[in-house]
Amino acid sequence: MTKSATRVAADKVTFTQAEVTSAVTAGDTAARAGRKNLIINGSAMVSQRGSYTSATTIQNASYFLDRFRFQNSVVTGTVQHTSISLNGVNKKAIKVAATSTGTGYLILQQTVEFESIQVGENYTVSCWVRSNNANTRFRQNTFRATSEDGTAFTNDGNWEKVSWTFSSTGTTGSPTINIAMYNNANVSISNGDYFEITELQLETGSVATDFEHRSYGEELALCLRYFYKPAPLDFSAQGTHWSGNNGYMTFNFPVPMRAKPSYADSGSSTYKTYYNGIQRVNGGQLGDGGGTHTEIILLNSNSNSPSTFVRLDGSDKFCSFDAEL
Repeated sequence: MTKSATRVAADKVTFTQAEVTSAVTAGDTAARAGRKNLIINGSAMVSQRGSYTSATTIQNASYFLDRFRFQNSVVTGTVQHTSISLNGVNKKAIKVAATSTGTGYLILQQTVEFESIQVGENYTVSCWVRSNNANTRFRQNTFRATSEDGTAFTNDGNWEKVSWTFSSTGTTGSPTINIAMYNNANVSISNGDYFEITELQLETGSVATDFEHRSYGEELALCLRYFYKPAPLDFSAQGTHWSGNNGYMTFNFPVPMRAKPSYADSGSSTYKTYYNGIQRVNGGQLGDGGGTHTEIILLNSNSNSPSTFVRLDGSDKFCSFDAEL
């Protein structure tokens, strides 16, 4: 029986360089179909720090949505977690808007762990974006010895799919991808200028392929490596009385964190403490003594008896663990 041309091609185990090159350039989307996006939360689904549904002013170099940080110079700006319709599909996006006029920059950025990057490899960054500032563009740091600007976007206020390819020739630091109203000479920004993005992707190769859609659960697990803020009813720890009013308690992080995290909470009244099933008033203050997998807590109780169990004291209380780059 004579094999079809398709079956003959499928049976081949060796290929010429020309065949390999042709397959990669013509079928690059299929060749990189899964687990390709080095950007985490590129579709803006996860926001443990808050919803940011209205325009919010935050400090320079601060994180807001998971893995995304805001930077500004001279001009001030707000960030917002927006709901959009793109090509007939409802999506989440991130909007950065200027609230003053000047010559400076507004930047939305995400830093990728250097261990995820192969030096000498070509990389392509892409996203959907709309803006009204003529100098909104991609910008990347530390892939090279110096920063490099990508091609400016159309900036006519309409959504467009944009991409930029570059080579990772740098050898130190963690690479940072920026979407910015910015160029090497700084630019004039007017109050009300903005850019809005969604489906940000960074992948190996010189072709921008379709955005890799991950489930909310997968995206959240990736984010938890860098930041964890449990819901009030989701946080509790138990352990043993140590001495006086103090106890040691432990709990495990949902996923191992990138590094030993910094700890923050809402103050000395953050927690309710218990001993022998009895609630102790005034709560206590946690002392941080953990690592990347488990938090070891020294509870300095304000009550007049020891405590061996602790939980958040109400929906307005919080604790958080930060291992961001």
